[in-house]
Amino acid sequence: MAAVCVIEDVKPDRIPDPSTGRKLIDYWGPSKRILGDMNFLQSLKDFDKDHIKTEIMVKIRKDYLPHKDFKPHVVAKASSAAEELENDIVKFFRHSFNKLYQYNANKQLKESLPETDAIDFLEFIYVENVSAEALATTKMKHLLSYNLDMDKFIGQGFDGAAVISGARKIIAENYPRAKFVHCVAQVLNLVLALSSEVPMIETVLEPYKVS
Repeated sequence: MAAVCVIEDVKPDRIPDPSTGRKLIDYWGPSKRILGDMNFLQSLKDFDKDHIKTEIMVKIRKDYLPHKDFKPHVVAKASSAAEELENDIVKFFRHSFNKLYQYNANKQLKESLPETDAIDFLEFIYVENVSAEALATTKMKHLLSYNLDMDKFIGQGFDGAAVISGARKIIAENYPRAKFVHCVAQVLNLVLALSSEVPMIETVLEPYKVS
């Protein structure tokens, strides 16, 4: 419930520490108050996930998501309601993080390609010979058939297959400016494989794991 209070920007109480007399941050009082609100569940459903404050996202990511007890199978031992709240918090954070990532990615793309208005799909090419040389030749031949300015051929993206590696090298020999980048699916696969080892990210991705 402390995480719910943080998400909804509910301020904690400050209570005295019996042993030191210093003020401690306590979310138990605020938690009981919002749980007693008849509109609490509706407020969660209506929560504006697109505009969570950055400082709130940072706090949730730093103080709650990495916690060893902040996992569905652990929270579920307390109650099904607690598990549902935990899932909502993870969803809120995941949604906001995705929005932030999309915004930054789109901004970077526009800055790097200021004169690009649109990206057109040319065609799907069926090939029988899947050797590196045949793939490279087929791709270059089809690009030339569209009367494209090959001086503007500045990038090529494929997956990580060995034969593709050979094809991209042949293309690069003919068009040195065509730098290689991993295709989006391959990049995503690599990112997920590596980042899932980070406890905080593992918590966010846990609902999508395939057992």
